[in-house]
Formats: sequence, C-alpha cells, structure tokens
Amino acid sequence: MPDGLRITVFLALLVALVLRNWVEAWVAVWQGDEGPLHYRQTTLDPRAHVDLLGTVILPLVLVMTRSPVIFGIPKPLHLYFVFHPSPYRL
Repeated sequence: MPDGLRITVFLALLVALVLRNWVEAWVAVWQGDEGPLHYRQTTLDPRAHVDLLGTVILPLVLVMTRSPVIFGIPKPLHLYFVFHPSPYRL
C-alpha cells in the first residue's frame, strides 16, 4: 500500500473513531444515562474522544511498520450504572 494511502487511512480512522464514540455517547443519553453529559462526551471535539495511546500512537505505529491491519481504540465512554426499575416489572 502506498504511503499516501496509509496516511489517508490513518486520518479516516481517527475521524471514524471520534464519530463512533460521539454516536455512542448520544445513544447513552437518549437511553437516560447522564454520564456522557457530565464528562462532556456529547461533543464532536476530538479532544473529548481521543486517547493518546489507543487512538494516536497505536495506529501510527501500525502505519509506520506497514502492518496489513490498522485499528485504534477511542477513549472509554463514562456511564452511570444505576438500576432503574421498570414500571412493567411484576
């Protein structure tokens, strides 16, 4: 794979990771979880979703070593695990 294409794939991966984490945060809020709101993860600002090691360094090392597989890991989503009893439960 040419170097220009590898860099393009790396940048596309960063954008995809940010968008995926942003959508996951909004789905959590839509389901009633306030954790992403408190940790400000419902923004498209990459600083809220990018983990230095998993999102930047790991994919960059994979690109530089010419790995056939390139992947990354976004910052974990902060959720509040609180039990809300269902009104339909017997």
